[in-house]
Amino acid sequence: NILLECVYEINACVPYAGLPAGGADGAWELESSAVTAVLALLPEELQPGLPPPVLSPDDIKQAVAVLHCLQRVCSSPQLAAVVLSAPSALLRIWCCLGCGSDHVAAEAARLLLRLFAPAAARHGAAPWRLLRAAVPLGSEDAATTNSREDNTLAKTAKHVAFTPQQQQQRLDLLLQPLRAQPPPSHLTSMALLEVIAALAVDPGARTSEVSLQDTCLQAAASLGRLLFSLFSHPAGRVADGVAVLMRAIAGRGAAAAAPMREAALREGALLQHLQLAIFASGDKARLSQELVASWADEYAPALALLRRILPAGLVRYLNAPRAKPSAGLSSALPAAPLVPAVATVVRPAVASDAAPQAATALGAPAAAPLVFAATPALAPQLMPGSAGAGPAAAAAANAMNGQLLASQVDSGKPYLALPNGHAASNTLTELQPSAAAGNANTASLQPALMQPQHHQQQHPIIPLPPQPTASVVVPQVSAGLRGNWPALWSAAGRDHCHAGLIWNETTRRELWDALEREEAGLRAARTRVAKGAGGWPTWNWGEFSVTYPSLSGQLCIGGVYVRLLLEGGDASAVEKLANPKEFFTACYHTLLCCQEASDATGTDSSSTSGSNSSSITAPAAGKATQQLCVKAMAASYSAHAGVIGPCEGIPHILQLLDTTMQRSLRHGLLLLVHALIAPRAAGDMTAMTKHLPTAAIATSLPKVAASDDQQTADTLSQAGVPQLPVLAVPLPPPQLPRGQATASVGSTNSNMTSSSSPQWQVPTPAETIAICAAKANGYVLMDCGGMQLLVDFIAAAHECTERRAAAAGAGAGVAAAGAGHLITSISHAEAPKEWYFYPTGSSSSTPVTTSDKASSAPDATTADIPDSYQVGEERVPGPDGSGCAGPISKEAMKQLYSKGVITRYTRVWAAGMPAPVELWSVRELRWMLSTGLGLLGPFEAALVALQVLHQLAALQPAVDETGGVLQPLPRAHRGLADPACLPHVAQIMLTGEPALVSAAASLLLLVLAHNQSAVSRLYLSGVFLFGLAYCGSNLQEMAALFKAAHLVQAFRGPAELTAGLPLVQRSYLGPLLPESLLHMLDSYGPAVFAAALAGDHNTPEVIWTAGMRQRLIQAMLQHLGDFPHRLSQHCHAVYEYTPPPPLSWPELGDEIWCHRYYLANLCDEERFRGWPVVEHIQLLQALLGEWRAELARQPLAMSEAQACKTLGITPAGDGHVDEDEMRRAYRALARRYHPDKNPSPEAQATFLRVQKAYERLQAGAAGGQGPQPWRILLLLRAQVILYRRYSGLLAPYKYAGYPQLLEVLRQQQLQEPGQQQPAADGDAKACQAATASSGVHTTGSSAATVATASAVGAAIGNFLSGDRVQQVLASIELCWLTCAASAKNAEELMRTGGLALLATLLSRCAGILPFDTAPTAAEAVITTHTLRTVAGLAAVEGARREIEGHRQLLMDIIR
Repeated sequence: NILLECVYEINACVPYAGLPAGGADGAWELESSAVTAVLALLPEELQPGLPPPVLSPDDIKQAVAVLHCLQRVCSSPQLAAVVLSAPSALLRIWCCLGCGSDHVAAEAARLLLRLFAPAAARHGAAPWRLLRAAVPLGSEDAATTNSREDNTLAKTAKHVAFTPQQQQQRLDLLLQPLRAQPPPSHLTSMALLEVIAALAVDPGARTSEVSLQDTCLQAAASLGRLLFSLFSHPAGRVADGVAVLMRAIAGRGAAAAAPMREAALREGALLQHLQLAIFASGDKARLSQELVASWADEYAPALALLRRILPAGLVRYLNAPRAKPSAGLSSALPAAPLVPAVATVVRPAVASDAAPQAATALGAPAAAPLVFAATPALAPQLMPGSAGAGPAAAAAANAMNGQLLASQVDSGKPYLALPNGHAASNTLTELQPSAAAGNANTASLQPALMQPQHHQQQHPIIPLPPQPTASVVVPQVSAGLRGNWPALWSAAGRDHCHAGLIWNETTRRELWDALEREEAGLRAARTRVAKGAGGWPTWNWGEFSVTYPSLSGQLCIGGVYVRLLLEGGDASAVEKLANPKEFFTACYHTLLCCQEASDATGTDSSSTSGSNSSSITAPAAGKATQQLCVKAMAASYSAHAGVIGPCEGIPHILQLLDTTMQRSLRHGLLLLVHALIAPRAAGDMTAMTKHLPTAAIATSLPKVAASDDQQTADTLSQAGVPQLPVLAVPLPPPQLPRGQATASVGSTNSNMTSSSSPQWQVPTPAETIAICAAKANGYVLMDCGGMQLLVDFIAAAHECTERRAAAAGAGAGVAAAGAGHLITSISHAEAPKEWYFYPTGSSSSTPVTTSDKASSAPDATTADIPDSYQVGEERVPGPDGSGCAGPISKEAMKQLYSKGVITRYTRVWAAGMPAPVELWSVRELRWMLSTGLGLLGPFEAALVALQVLHQLAALQPAVDETGGVLQPLPRAHRGLADPACLPHVAQIMLTGEPALVSAAASLLLLVLAHNQSAVSRLYLSGVFLFGLAYCGSNLQEMAALFKAAHLVQAFRGPAELTAGLPLVQRSYLGPLLPESLLHMLDSYGPAVFAAALAGDHNTPEVIWTAGMRQRLIQAMLQHLGDFPHRLSQHCHAVYEYTPPPPLSWPELGDEIWCHRYYLANLCDEERFRGWPVVEHIQLLQALLGEWRAELARQPLAMSEAQACKTLGITPAGDGHVDEDEMRRAYRALARRYHPDKNPSPEAQATFLRVQKAYERLQAGAAGGQGPQPWRILLLLRAQVILYRRYSGLLAPYKYAGYPQLLEVLRQQQLQEPGQQQPAADGDAKACQAATASSGVHTTGSSAATVATASAVGAAIGNFLSGDRVQQVLASIELCWLTCAASAKNAEELMRTGGLALLATLLSRCAGILPFDTAPTAAEAVITTHTLRTVAGLAAVEGARREIEGHRQLLMDIIR
């Protein structure tokens, strides 16, 4: 009793922390016998080998007092060593642990904790806390560490208590109270867990042997459900102990953690810690994150549960590549003190009423723009500086920035495995954007809920009741985990708004509520069990899932939010899809489901599933779903055509394209067809298909993946249409020549090949596969009638009521004049009425080709049909005797349809249709009645269709690898050249839309390049007239078409029969354009021709002004009449060809076009002095030929009166014939008698007379005269300039124009003085020009002297008077220049009798030449050139002897 009282006294006087450091002599002393005596105070029943006794309350009290005393004694390492050395001390303690008394067992466990974790026990801290030495007892700083003595004591105690033979037995005894029923008290549970943690959890595990650690953890894992039940223990320290113990078990590997995983699901521990891992903060969150990772990593049921709870885009972060930590990061425990923090839970704030709408807004910028892996692997990346991203996460993000995961973690296969063994769909991944900020201003305008939350403390902090307040310090997740769990937790703490993931405050709140409800229900059930109500409940985890109502309006396919994929901030998001084929198939399946639901119910509808579905999540709006699916299919196929392969749903797509009544869906399907035929993945197929052999572009493709790789333009770009090249060949820069020597850029034969060869590109393997897929799609499209569908889209462009102005690149005058006249020509007070319909009850006299479905309608009699229909201000006539009502415009028809007067079964008819048909069978009218707004305008839709047809033709080249033309031509080329398609492609030029004009011309050039039969009759489509009527400036593509086709038209018969004719007669454009433009087109190529046609030029090589182009456009539009305007009402009308009348150009009335120059401009040396001349020999030959033709010119046989009679017109009183009236008469007669309209021989002869009559009236008064002096003068002056500048080049050639030249001099000398006419005012200008061209430098008054001398000579009757004096001046100078150039010319002049004529001319001039004559006078100039010519002749031996015998000539020379 005395010893027991001493025990009580020690317990009362010594604090629980233990004895103070050191005694009176600096150390405490204790004898082993004293320890043995104290142990003897324990109840006698507590002996080794005896069964557990039932202790009385007094025995329990005494045992607890003894154990308390030993705990205080063992606070000193020296005294604890004495206790350990006492005989049977540890045996008695183990007996107390298994005595069955809850209180005794708890104190025995606390005594063992004093031995196994001395420092933590002294301070009352958990053994998993990291402690530091040299801290006074009772200090509030719990962040202390063990001393060397403490570590020695702990290691010795564990070695003594757990010998190798007794490890398992002692551990079973240690865990026995936890297995007892009812469960032990909170204090006992806590003490036992702390002892186990001191053995197997750091830092206590450092003093334990490895075998002891493993055995201890295995024993703890064997508790299974009992251990997990402690997670919901009301004592926070118990829950913490279980957590750290679980972490330690998981750290031993998958085999050690396997028994715990199933229990974690059944007991709901995964549910509880998942909530803490996402919404808690501090050490508690990190511990829960590690526990969830250890339970779920590589465990299919847990991963399946995570996929049902979290969005798929968030779960995919587990497949992110794990970045290596930087040098400064270490997995070792930190040495710096860790300040304890209160574990809090970050609970989402309650969103306002507008929060769901803001959360589902799609226009908000994403905090982390989406990047799609190029492989099935997923590569989420931590965002530096984001909430939840610590130093390790930031280092990982920096290391991974801009990189994609090339293979899956370890195995190269998708990591997330479904329960049935299939891999999860890994479609998207997120990376840090390469460009920082992006649209900062746009982001600031978005709703607050869509903004990225970069600061975790912005969330309201709400503690979870009840939650422990102890700090937990744990190391990082074990490197043995395969999933990148840190990336998952980091991503869960940030906001995301991209195609792979929508995660914000609203979704976090929805997840919080779902987890809280589930945990509260499980907790309530267990509370009822604790009160005796039934057995222990387990969690039904197999059926638990979380739905996110805020995401119900999002279309999610394969884990991809489609709208954000197409409209998100990452423009290259689609290219980074990892599984494009599966995504494309899922989109098409969704489209089919929407259509089937719509067909079944009569309205558009769609099925809705949970947002975490791995296949499809469709919103309620069926129309929006269809459009998004179609856009997603187009985008994914365009980027991954080679991976996806040929599309099997083209027939259905075309059928839906034709029958849908939604404009937006129709345009979306058109864009999908564009992607199927012209995907971006195939590159520029026009330049690449040349390198592919025909066998390589097969319709059946191996299932392999690819290895690598303005207003209209803006609209198409927004719609996702790439701007494809519309030129089949590259064109040189449009620069007008300035006389430089330029080789001909194309032959004038029937070959349609390009004038220059483009730089062909060899496709990559990925592009080759994409091209093969596109070609296979093209054949299916043609088999299903898709080509005609596309042509109908092209024709529908005429419905656009807004005609755009000419391109701004043309000259201001041309653009303004052309655009203004175009608007004037097609503007009418009211729309033309082209359609007729047969109201129900009336009968058509014309046989119909479809069944009469109207018979099923209610019976109607003719008496029920009104005489007329009033539609707005338009009055539509009722049916006539044949039952036909109309004509009616489209707008009126649409209104009558809305009123029910016209139904889908009403028969309609328009000019050009063989018979009336039902309205619904006319695609043009059916599309007109479509509803909703379209994605594209009529012009944009037509341009897309043209691009598809262009690429369709490019996929089927008309030549093989060797350059040989395929026979027969490919199907695409034959189909587009068919009369059902080609006219509509040509007529698109009448819209005046620049992009359409260029695309149509390029398509025609590509299709007709090797189709000789079709290109020879291209003029019948009116394409030349449509092109010349276009007033824009983008003329290069049209010029390329003109270049290839204008010389091969069969309008004059076969090309072989016209091969020898001049260019103006061989070219179809000859009657319509000046010869200079034809020369530009034929010699310089399309680019120069386009620049000349669009510009304003007045040079020796081209004369073309804005007024001339305006007149050309006006003439073409007048010739076309109202046909362009009628197309807006009947888009499928076909132009009825009528040959245009030849055009005259008053600006060229005083010009002569010879070879390649306008002679008047060429001879104008004031404006064009030194203008370079090329092809000198050809020009001289042309000048001589033109001179002979002019001299042989005879007056036209037909008079103007006869011509007017032939054309059926009456001239005005002054004899003038209006040009417009003349053209109208010509067009009327050409429609009747042109050989293409009337093949009879009589009609052909009549048409020839009509042509001659028109040419006679165009020639005017000059047509009734012979040779024109002014033309001869220009021809002479041009020769003078040629010999003056290039005599050296012409010297080797003998001049062949001496007979005509001497005839000019002879005719002048034969004239009598009385026949001379007084010199006109124009003689002064002529004399001045002649003097300037002679090379004699004169002043301004000297030219007037020449004219004055001529006038005076006329007055006195000399031979130099009259209008021929200029011819004499030019002729004599030409004689001198030719003789000076070559001796052969001198001999030729002598042979033709030129010496006698020169002697006569010199004699006559000398006779009238006074001594004071000015050197610039006509007689002085002629005398000078005559003397120079004679001097040139004297250089020839034969001529010199003849000159010596000509006495009069010598006398005149001397005089």
